[in-house]
Amino acid sequence: MVEIAIEEGFSLLVAPQSRLASLVWSSRVELLKQAADAILKAKDRSSSFREWFDRTIDRSDLTANEDEDDLLFSYLQWCRLQGVSRDERQPHARFARSLTKIGLAPSRDSNGRVTRTGCRLIKPALAIDSICAEAHVRQFLSECAAEFAPESAARTKSSVLYDAYLGWVSSTAAKPMSNKRFVQALNLIGFTRRHSNGTFWQGIRLRDNLTNDLGNAR
Repeated sequence: MVEIAIEEGFSLLVAPQSRLASLVWSSRVELLKQAADAILKAKDRSSSFREWFDRTIDRSDLTANEDEDDLLFSYLQWCRLQGVSRDERQPHARFARSLTKIGLAPSRDSNGRVTRTGCRLIKPALAIDSICAEAHVRQFLSECAAEFAPESAARTKSSVLYDAYLGWVSSTAAKPMSNKRFVQALNLIGFTRRHSNGTFWQGIRLRDNLTNDLGNAR
């Protein structure tokens, strides 16, 4: 017989090769796996916060203040542009604790808004630029896609979608975005790319008569 500890002050005596012993050991292994996954997710969240902070925050002026909501918006937008999954992003409460831990003390202004002292966003234009890119790509999808929803089962090959975008934008007065910016804008909207016998955008299906329509518009 072997003794298997279940929790503090409680253990089981079981035969080494018994079915019960196998079940108990399997449960403990599964719990260890879950704990390891939780640690990795926490590490990923810390990593995404640290990278965003290093790239977008200036701490040279200790008297500067930023609205906490603006900081959170910047962080979430950066995560979407970088393709950071939702599981790897810090929720608001965790984000607020990270700001405090890194030395940005919270305070409330006269309007009751929470601000953080000792920091300044060094890329305020990122929000405006990204919002414009997102609106631009949304317009393309609304005019050229028969279906576009991140949760949809539809999909379109990445190169085909970008070629369709170039065809569409040539019929407008807009300057075409690079493939990299196009990808970032789609990520910002919520779409993701899948790799399976090629690279596909999940949730997008172009209109069947798109090629003819774009040819006629030029």
